[in-house]
Amino acid sequence: MTPHEPVEYHRLLRTLPRYRWWKPLVAIVVGLVYYLVLSVAAAVVFIVVGIVTGDIRIDTLAHLQTDLGQLGVIDAASPLLIAFALVSIALMLPAVQLAMLTVGLRPTSVRHSVGFRLRWRWMLISLGPAALILALNLGAGLVIGGLQGEWPLPPSTPLATFAVCAVIVLVLTPFQAAAEEYVFRGLLAQALGAWVRFVPVAILVPSLLFASAHFYDIWGLVDVALFGIAAAIVVWRTGGLEAAIAMHTVNNIASFLLLASGVFGTTINEAETSGPIGPSISVVTLTLWVLWMSWLAPRAGVARVGTFAPPAMQPVPAGQQPRI
Repeated sequence: MTPHEPVEYHRLLRTLPRYRWWKPLVAIVVGLVYYLVLSVAAAVVFIVVGIVTGDIRIDTLAHLQTDLGQLGVIDAASPLLIAFALVSIALMLPAVQLAMLTVGLRPTSVRHSVGFRLRWRWMLISLGPAALILALNLGAGLVIGGLQGEWPLPPSTPLATFAVCAVIVLVLTPFQAAAEEYVFRGLLAQALGAWVRFVPVAILVPSLLFASAHFYDIWGLVDVALFGIAAAIVVWRTGGLEAAIAMHTVNNIASFLLLASGVFGTTINEAETSGPIGPSISVVTLTLWVLWMSWLAPRAGVARVGTFAPPAMQPVPAGQQPRI
Protein backbone atom coordinates (compact mmCIF):
# COMPACT_ATOMS: atom_id res chain seq x y z
CA MET A 1 0.00 0.00 0.00
CA THR A 2 1.37 3.41 -0.96
CA PRO A 3 1.05 5.94 1.89
CA HIS A 4 -0.71 9.24 1.32
CA GLU A 5 1.18 12.49 1.15
CA PRO A 6 1.56 14.06 4.62
CA VAL A 7 -1.42 16.20 5.60
CA GLU A 8 -2.40 18.51 8.43
CA TYR A 9 -4.19 17.22 11.52
CA HIS A 10 -7.72 18.07 10.41
CA ARG A 11 -7.25 16.06 7.16
CA LEU A 12 -5.70 13.02 8.83
CA LEU A 13 -8.73 10.69 8.62
CA ARG A 14 -8.43 10.65 4.84
CA THR A 15 -5.06 8.86 5.10
CA LEU A 16 -6.55 5.84 6.90
CA PRO A 17 -6.63 2.65 4.82
CA ARG A 18 -10.35 2.02 5.35
CA TYR A 19 -11.58 5.59 5.30
CA ARG A 20 -14.96 6.18 3.71
CA TRP A 21 -16.72 9.54 3.50
CA TRP A 22 -19.64 8.40 5.68
CA LYS A 23 -17.61 6.94 8.54
CA PRO A 24 -16.92 10.22 10.41
CA LEU A 25 -20.65 11.08 10.37
CA VAL A 26 -21.64 7.65 11.66
CA ALA A 27 -18.88 7.85 14.30
CA ILE A 28 -20.36 11.10 15.63
CA VAL A 29 -23.86 9.59 15.87
CA VAL A 30 -22.62 6.34 17.40
CA GLY A 31 -20.43 8.31 19.80
CA LEU A 32 -23.47 10.23 21.03
CA VAL A 33 -25.28 6.95 21.69
CA TYR A 34 -22.32 5.52 23.60
CA TYR A 35 -22.03 8.73 25.60
CA LEU A 36 -25.72 8.70 26.58
CA VAL A 37 -25.49 5.06 27.71
CA LEU A 38 -22.33 5.72 29.73
CA SER A 39 -23.86 8.87 31.22
CA VAL A 40 -26.95 7.02 32.43
CA ALA A 41 -24.79 4.30 33.99
CA ALA A 42 -22.61 6.90 35.71
CA ALA A 43 -25.67 8.79 36.99
CA VAL A 44 -27.02 5.61 38.59
CA VAL A 45 -23.68 5.00 40.32
CA PHE A 46 -23.51 8.56 41.64
CA ILE A 47 -27.10 8.45 42.84
CA VAL A 48 -26.34 5.30 44.83
CA VAL A 49 -23.20 6.92 46.27
CA GLY A 50 -25.16 10.06 47.10
CA ILE A 51 -27.80 8.03 48.94
CA VAL A 52 -25.11 6.19 50.92
CA THR A 53 -23.29 9.42 51.87
CA GLY A 54 -26.51 11.27 52.65
CA ASP A 55 -26.03 13.86 49.91
CA ILE A 56 -29.21 12.56 48.28
CA ARG A 57 -32.10 12.26 50.72
CA ILE A 58 -34.77 9.64 50.20
CA ASP A 59 -36.88 10.32 53.29
CA THR A 60 -39.43 12.28 51.24
CA LEU A 61 -40.21 12.59 47.55
CA ALA A 62 -39.66 16.35 47.70
CA HIS A 63 -36.17 15.90 49.16
CA LEU A 64 -35.33 13.25 46.56
CA GLN A 65 -36.47 15.47 43.67
CA THR A 66 -34.56 18.46 45.02
CA ASP A 67 -31.31 16.55 45.55
CA LEU A 68 -31.51 14.79 42.19
CA GLY A 69 -31.98 18.19 40.56
CA GLN A 70 -28.77 19.37 42.21
CA LEU A 71 -26.78 16.81 40.20
CA GLY A 72 -27.05 19.21 37.28
CA VAL A 73 -25.37 21.97 39.30
CA ILE A 74 -21.58 22.34 39.26
CA ASP A 75 -20.77 23.09 42.90
CA ALA A 76 -16.99 22.97 43.24
CA ALA A 77 -17.24 22.75 47.05
CA SER A 78 -19.37 19.60 46.99
CA PRO A 79 -17.30 16.42 46.48
CA LEU A 80 -20.26 14.57 45.00
CA LEU A 81 -21.35 17.32 42.62
CA ILE A 82 -17.91 18.29 41.33
CA ALA A 83 -16.96 14.62 40.83
CA PHE A 84 -20.22 13.97 38.98
CA ALA A 85 -19.73 17.02 36.74
CA LEU A 86 -16.16 16.06 35.82
CA VAL A 87 -16.87 12.37 35.28
CA SER A 88 -19.94 13.17 33.18
CA ILE A 89 -17.77 15.08 30.72
CA ALA A 90 -14.80 12.71 30.91
CA LEU A 91 -17.04 9.90 29.65
CA MET A 92 -16.72 11.44 26.19
CA LEU A 93 -13.22 9.94 26.09
CA PRO A 94 -14.32 6.28 25.96
CA ALA A 95 -17.32 7.25 23.82
CA VAL A 96 -15.03 8.63 21.08
CA GLN A 97 -12.75 5.60 21.28
CA LEU A 98 -15.64 3.13 21.06
CA ALA A 99 -17.29 5.04 18.22
CA MET A 100 -14.13 5.04 16.12
CA LEU A 101 -13.60 1.32 16.73
CA THR A 102 -17.23 0.59 15.84
CA VAL A 103 -17.16 2.31 12.45
CA GLY A 104 -13.65 1.16 11.59
CA LEU A 105 -11.74 4.46 11.81
CA ARG A 106 -8.51 2.70 12.69
CA PRO A 107 -5.99 3.08 14.07
CA THR A 108 -7.86 5.19 16.61
CA SER A 109 -4.53 6.81 17.50
CA VAL A 110 -5.25 9.09 14.53
CA ARG A 111 -7.14 11.24 17.03
CA HIS A 112 -3.96 12.08 19.02
CA SER A 113 -1.68 13.78 16.52
CA VAL A 114 -0.09 13.57 13.09
CA GLY A 115 2.38 11.17 14.69
CA PHE A 116 -0.49 8.79 15.55
CA ARG A 117 0.43 8.94 19.23
CA LEU A 118 0.32 11.28 22.19
CA ARG A 119 3.56 13.24 22.13
CA TRP A 120 4.07 13.33 25.88
CA ARG A 121 7.28 15.36 25.79
CA TRP A 122 5.52 18.07 23.78
CA MET A 123 2.58 18.03 26.18
CA LEU A 124 4.90 18.52 29.16
CA ILE A 125 6.67 21.38 27.38
CA SER A 126 3.26 22.94 26.65
CA LEU A 127 2.38 23.08 30.35
CA GLY A 128 4.88 25.90 30.97
CA PRO A 129 3.41 28.38 28.47
CA ALA A 130 -0.10 27.37 29.55
CA ALA A 131 0.64 28.17 33.20
CA LEU A 132 2.26 31.51 32.36
CA ILE A 133 -0.56 32.57 30.04
CA LEU A 134 -3.11 31.59 32.71
CA ALA A 135 -1.20 33.60 35.33
CA LEU A 136 -1.26 36.61 32.99
CA ASN A 137 -4.99 36.16 32.44
CA LEU A 138 -5.77 35.88 36.15
CA GLY A 139 -3.46 38.77 37.01
CA ALA A 140 -5.08 41.04 34.44
CA GLY A 141 -8.53 40.09 35.72
CA LEU A 142 -7.47 40.79 39.30
CA VAL A 143 -6.06 44.23 38.44
CA ILE A 144 -9.05 45.29 36.36
CA GLY A 145 -11.48 43.98 38.97
CA GLY A 146 -9.55 45.81 41.70
CA LEU A 147 -9.75 49.09 39.80
CA GLN A 148 -13.52 48.59 39.76
CA GLY A 149 -13.56 47.86 43.49
CA GLU A 150 -14.16 44.12 43.04
CA TRP A 151 -11.61 42.16 45.06
CA PRO A 152 -11.63 38.42 45.81
CA LEU A 153 -13.22 37.46 49.12
CA PRO A 154 -11.51 35.44 51.86
CA PRO A 155 -11.92 31.67 51.32
CA SER A 156 -15.20 30.45 52.82
CA THR A 157 -15.04 26.68 52.24
CA PRO A 158 -13.97 24.58 55.25
CA LEU A 159 -10.38 23.40 54.78
CA ALA A 160 -11.22 19.67 54.98
CA THR A 161 -13.96 20.02 52.36
CA PHE A 162 -11.70 22.09 50.12
CA ALA A 163 -8.93 19.51 50.40
CA VAL A 164 -11.23 16.68 49.30
CA CYS A 165 -12.57 18.73 46.39
CA ALA A 166 -9.05 19.79 45.42
CA VAL A 167 -7.95 16.15 45.15
CA ILE A 168 -11.01 15.36 43.01
CA VAL A 169 -10.28 18.34 40.75
CA LEU A 170 -6.59 17.47 40.36
CA VAL A 171 -7.34 13.83 39.53
CA LEU A 172 -10.37 14.19 37.26
CA THR A 173 -9.92 17.52 35.49
CA PRO A 174 -7.19 16.29 33.09
CA PHE A 175 -9.62 13.64 31.84
CA GLN A 176 -12.48 16.14 31.59
CA ALA A 177 -10.36 18.66 29.68
CA ALA A 178 -8.90 15.99 27.40
CA ALA A 179 -12.39 14.65 26.66
CA GLU A 180 -13.57 18.03 25.40
CA GLU A 181 -10.47 18.36 23.24
CA TYR A 182 -10.89 14.88 21.75
CA VAL A 183 -14.50 15.67 20.83
CA PHE A 184 -14.36 19.28 19.62
CA ARG A 185 -10.76 19.74 18.43
CA GLY A 186 -10.43 16.04 17.62
CA LEU A 187 -13.32 14.02 16.21
CA LEU A 188 -15.47 16.94 15.02
CA ALA A 189 -12.56 18.83 13.48
CA GLN A 190 -11.20 15.73 11.76
CA ALA A 191 -14.66 14.78 10.50
CA LEU A 192 -15.15 18.21 8.94
CA GLY A 193 -11.58 18.24 7.66
CA ALA A 194 -12.15 14.91 5.94
CA TRP A 195 -14.96 16.50 3.92
CA VAL A 196 -13.73 20.09 3.52
CA ARG A 197 -10.12 21.09 2.89
CA PHE A 198 -10.65 24.75 3.96
CA VAL A 199 -9.17 24.83 7.47
CA PRO A 200 -11.38 27.66 8.92
CA VAL A 201 -14.35 25.29 8.68
CA ALA A 202 -12.61 22.75 10.92
CA ILE A 203 -11.68 25.56 13.33
CA LEU A 204 -14.84 27.66 13.55
CA VAL A 205 -17.68 25.12 13.42
CA PRO A 206 -16.44 22.90 16.31
CA SER A 207 -15.57 26.05 18.30
CA LEU A 208 -19.13 27.35 18.00
CA LEU A 209 -20.48 23.93 18.99
CA PHE A 210 -18.03 23.91 21.93
CA ALA A 211 -19.35 27.27 23.12
CA SER A 212 -22.97 26.22 22.71
CA ALA A 213 -22.36 23.24 25.02
CA HIS A 214 -21.74 25.67 27.91
CA PHE A 215 -24.38 27.47 29.95
CA TYR A 216 -23.18 31.06 30.34
CA ASP A 217 -24.43 34.50 29.47
CA ILE A 218 -23.47 35.97 26.10
CA TRP A 219 -20.09 37.24 27.33
CA GLY A 220 -19.27 33.87 28.84
CA LEU A 221 -20.16 32.14 25.59
CA VAL A 222 -17.96 34.57 23.64
CA ASP A 223 -15.09 33.84 26.02
CA VAL A 224 -15.53 30.06 25.60
CA ALA A 225 -15.73 30.45 21.81
CA LEU A 226 -12.50 32.45 21.82
CA PHE A 227 -10.77 29.70 23.75
CA GLY A 228 -12.14 27.11 21.35
CA ILE A 229 -10.88 29.02 18.31
CA ALA A 230 -7.45 29.56 19.87
CA ALA A 231 -7.16 25.90 20.86
CA ALA A 232 -8.22 24.79 17.35
CA ILE A 233 -5.59 27.03 15.76
CA VAL A 234 -2.93 25.63 18.08
CA VAL A 235 -3.98 22.08 17.19
CA TRP A 236 -3.69 22.96 13.50
CA ARG A 237 -0.33 24.71 13.94
CA THR A 238 1.20 21.96 16.11
CA GLY A 239 -0.32 18.88 14.47
CA GLY A 240 -2.00 17.43 17.54
CA LEU A 241 -4.12 17.88 20.64
CA GLU A 242 -1.33 17.93 23.25
CA ALA A 243 -0.85 21.69 23.67
CA ALA A 244 -4.61 22.31 23.73
CA ILE A 245 -5.08 19.59 26.36
CA ALA A 246 -2.33 21.16 28.46
CA MET A 247 -3.89 24.64 28.33
CA HIS A 248 -7.41 23.33 28.90
CA THR A 249 -6.28 21.28 31.90
CA VAL A 250 -4.30 24.08 33.54
CA ASN A 251 -7.13 26.57 32.98
CA ASN A 252 -9.86 24.30 34.37
CA ILE A 253 -7.86 23.14 37.39
CA ALA A 254 -7.20 26.75 38.39
CA SER A 255 -10.82 27.75 37.76
CA PHE A 256 -12.30 24.89 39.77
CA LEU A 257 -9.87 25.34 42.68
CA LEU A 258 -10.62 29.05 42.91
CA LEU A 259 -14.34 28.34 42.67
CA ALA A 260 -14.11 25.64 45.36
CA SER A 261 -12.39 28.05 47.76
CA GLY A 262 -15.31 30.48 47.73
CA VAL A 263 -13.22 33.55 46.86
CA PHE A 264 -15.76 34.51 44.19
CA GLY A 265 -18.55 34.68 46.77
CA THR A 266 -20.05 31.41 45.53
CA THR A 267 -18.83 27.90 44.88
CA ILE A 268 -21.37 27.27 42.13
CA ASN A 269 -20.43 27.70 38.47
CA GLU A 270 -23.03 30.31 37.58
CA ALA A 271 -24.25 31.40 34.15
CA GLU A 272 -23.58 35.08 34.83
CA THR A 273 -20.00 36.15 34.11
CA SER A 274 -17.94 39.31 34.49
CA GLY A 275 -19.25 40.83 31.27
CA PRO A 276 -16.98 42.01 28.45
CA ILE A 277 -13.90 42.07 30.70
CA GLY A 278 -13.29 38.33 30.36
CA PRO A 279 -13.37 38.17 26.54
CA SER A 280 -11.30 41.37 26.30
CA ILE A 281 -8.52 39.85 28.38
CA SER A 282 -8.81 36.54 26.55
CA VAL A 283 -8.29 38.15 23.16
CA VAL A 284 -4.88 39.37 24.30
CA THR A 285 -3.74 36.34 26.31
CA LEU A 286 -4.99 33.72 23.85
CA THR A 287 -3.37 35.56 20.95
CA LEU A 288 -0.08 35.49 22.86
CA TRP A 289 -0.56 31.77 23.53
CA VAL A 290 -1.26 30.95 19.87
CA LEU A 291 1.80 32.91 18.73
CA TRP A 292 3.98 31.37 21.44
CA MET A 293 2.99 27.78 20.62
CA SER A 294 3.30 28.40 16.87
CA TRP A 295 6.84 29.67 17.47
CA LEU A 296 7.77 26.98 19.98
CA ALA A 297 6.51 23.89 18.16
CA PRO A 298 9.02 23.83 15.26
CA ARG A 299 11.86 24.59 17.66
CA ALA A 300 10.83 21.60 19.75
CA GLY A 301 10.85 19.40 16.66
CA VAL A 302 7.05 19.01 16.61
CA ALA A 303 5.61 17.89 13.27
CA ARG A 304 2.63 19.72 11.75
CA VAL A 305 1.84 17.12 9.10
CA GLY A 306 1.76 13.35 8.94
CA THR A 307 0.13 10.34 7.31
CA PHE A 308 -0.77 6.77 8.11
CA ALA A 309 1.98 4.29 7.25
CA PRO A 310 1.33 0.54 7.42
CA PRO A 311 3.60 -1.27 9.93
CA ALA A 312 5.52 -2.97 7.13
CA MET A 313 6.45 0.45 5.70
CA GLN A 314 7.58 2.00 8.98
CA PRO A 315 11.32 2.15 9.70
CA VAL A 316 12.53 -0.55 12.06
CA PRO A 317 15.15 0.37 14.70
CA ALA A 318 18.48 -1.41 14.30
CA GLY A 319 18.59 -4.83 15.90
CA GLN A 320 14.81 -5.28 15.91
CA GLN A 321 12.60 -7.41 13.69
CA PRO A 322 9.50 -5.92 12.10
CA ARG A 323 6.21 -6.74 13.78
CA ILE A 324 3.76 -8.79 11.79
